Amino acid sequence: MSGIKRTAADKFRALRNAVSDEILSMTDEDILVDARNNGLDPDDIALTMKSKAMDMIANIRKQKLKSIRENLNAAQPKLVKPIATLSLEEKKKKILEFFAK
Repeated sequence: MSGIKRTAADKFRALRNAVSDEILSMTDEDILVDARNNGLDPDDIALTMKSKAMDMIANIRKQKLKSIRENLNAAQPKLVKPIATLSLEEKKKKILEFFAK
């Protein structure tokens, strides 16, 4: 049974390579003519591909930005209690510590 799967996979790989080789051997004009002969609009295909590529780029940039923000937030020290909310004794203690350094 595994021999059949391997053979099918080998046939598929060979077919994929043959199609790739054929496409790579064609000129740009040959590809455009072939697409038009098959009822496809090359400009529409190009626009769709560009749109998908731009969406992928935007998603990757969003992921990178999210990661950078998470790393930045993790690296920032915890916020210190504002001095205005400290009691008078705490303020005196902070001032003395500051001058001691």
